[in-house]
Amino acid sequence: MAATSRCRISQSLNVFYANHRQSSTGEEREIRPASIRFTLRGNPMSDAENKVTVKSILVAVDGSAYSEKAVRYACAMGPALHAEIVLLHVVPMMVSATPYHDTVSDQPFLALQQVGEDILSRAKRIATDLGCEVVDLVSNGDPASRIIEIASERGVDLIIMGSRGVSGLKRLFTGSISDKVSKQAPCPVMIVR
Repeated sequence: MAATSRCRISQSLNVFYANHRQSSTGEEREIRPASIRFTLRGNPMSDAENKVTVKSILVAVDGSAYSEKAVRYACAMGPALHAEIVLLHVVPMMVSATPYHDTVSDQPFLALQQVGEDILSRAKRIATDLGCEVVDLVSNGDPASRIIEIASERGVDLIIMGSRGVSGLKRLFTGSISDKVSKQAPCPVMIVR
């Protein structure tokens, strides 16, 4: 490649980093924007080709501390990017059969649905306290599959979710939801720990 075809393009990008180390009092520090400078090398490209836009962020919530942290990340990034923030909780489908083969009880599902609505309500309250407008959704099915499907349907640009820290044999046999989503999602996935 000729030396004239090589170029260095220097751009400034606002990215967000979290200074979330907990102090000795257990207090979290705020998430704040930082400016990072980077250099692209190679063929010159127009600014339109280099620009990354995030117009919609999907936050998968499951009630864990990590998913609540994911809501905080989304609320730090979303308004600055003018992005819509969608909170999603997926109620796993469970088969519950009674001793009578022709009757299936929906009580366990209704209980899980109520728990899911409570989790979503708590996440929405966190977002509201941070001054962030959100859209909330409850869905049913396999959590990883539904997160991926909804991200595709809505044309989401970024998925943010917490990592529950599943390890050992359970992870070996089932994998984690965040693993499945990060491997199959149609967009980038940010996993918060």
